[in-house]
Amino acid sequence: MLIWVFNKTDSFPKSKRFSIGQRLENLLLDLIGSIAKLKYTRNKANLVFYISSKFDEIKLLLKISFDAKLLSKESFGYVLTYCDEIGKMIGGYIKSVQ
Repeated sequence: MLIWVFNKTDSFPKSKRFSIGQRLENLLLDLIGSIAKLKYTRNKANLVFYISSKFDEIKLLLKISFDAKLLSKESFGYVLTYCDEIGKMIGGYIKSVQ
């Protein structure tokens, strides 16, 4: 999903690439970094909830991108399949740490 979003934000208009596009990319990188930290963290619950909140921000920015016509209907549908899968994984991890 990260690579797909990076490729899509490259095609955003310049005015949106450095606001929505950059924020989306930074959130995804932060998310991946946080997932990597899970392996070494004792208090996994706090980190998993942080990951979940960042993922909610990513989904919101994707929706804003669609509403602003930066993503086509097909692209938005495609990325939502990734979001569904990732959301299920995060949900499962939340259940396992509670």
